[in-house]
Amino acid sequence: MASQTTPLSAYVETVPGLEEVAWLEIRQRFPRAEFGGFLFAKNERGIVVFQTPVAPSELFALDTVDAIYLTVAFLEKTTRGYRDLRRLREQLVLSGDLGRAANAFSRYRRRQVHTYRLVARTYGKHEYDRQAFRRAIIQAIDERYPNWQRVQNDADVELWANVLGSSILVGLRLPPPRDWRTPAPGGALPQSVAAALVLLSDPRRDDLFLDPFFDGGAVVAARSASPAGLILGGGPSPPELLPAPEPAAATLLCWNGTALPLRAAAIDKIATRFPPSPVAGVTQQYEEWLQEMQRVLRPGGQAVVLTRAFEQFKDAIRETPHLEIRSGYSITVSGEWGRIYLLQRSG
Repeated sequence: MASQTTPLSAYVETVPGLEEVAWLEIRQRFPRAEFGGFLFAKNERGIVVFQTPVAPSELFALDTVDAIYLTVAFLEKTTRGYRDLRRLREQLVLSGDLGRAANAFSRYRRRQVHTYRLVARTYGKHEYDRQAFRRAIIQAIDERYPNWQRVQNDADVELWANVLGSSILVGLRLPPPRDWRTPAPGGALPQSVAAALVLLSDPRRDDLFLDPFFDGGAVVAARSASPAGLILGGGPSPPELLPAPEPAAATLLCWNGTALPLRAAAIDKIATRFPPSPVAGVTQQYEEWLQEMQRVLRPGGQAVVLTRAFEQFKDAIRETPHLEIRSGYSITVSGEWGRIYLLQRSG
């Protein structure tokens, strides 16, 4: 679908800690995007607010996000008092932002909005409670769109309203296409996180790519979405070969992570999640894995590693002199904190 000339105000939700990575992908896919801000909802979600002159359907090209919204209201540096609710009502009724979002949503769904469902969430301490916040929004909707009917199920549109500390963010949630995202099974790496690991590896068309700890295949599947010279994945008991779009072909092998059947300096990029290890000996296990990654990476090659045992990881990396930590991101996956490390192999 062709891009539009009027900027679309939107925001996305992602895994807590991946906000900067999501913004990196937004800029890559939509070079004319303008940054609006990062927001956080405890350990539940990270948020990126932005504007970009594209159609709503184009936003579903984003792989590192979990939900997409059209922005209705974004209030920053609020007082946390009742005056914020008056300010919010005025913006919803008078600014025209709600109307623009509703029109964009109607074009996306190809039907008019007649019913809505309201989801209100508050984080932090404020003079008002969640029910007062809900009432302010309902009153504004009743004034701006008196024909809209509020329902609990099967609504034309979902209106999500968030009080996030000193910010208020309200949006219309965009229903994703049916083929956009397959829910990850319990314990599996979320697809948005797998896509983030791949994005941070700076994928190129001629990459020789490796995921040494297959972990259900999410990283291999994410890398298979774009061309590569070779995509390898494996582990002690890998599943059957995943189908992958040409020209990228994913090859899965059975191997031990401390003795990969690859020649030295054979791999350009690595992206993986380290499997959980027993508390005893985890540093030694990490040393063995990192030393093997160091061996198979070419000089200048990059590795992106997600781990929950970040203190042990830092201890182990000191014993792997040719792998250097370039940067990192702390994230929350399934309620547990972990850290993504970006590594580069020196000569």
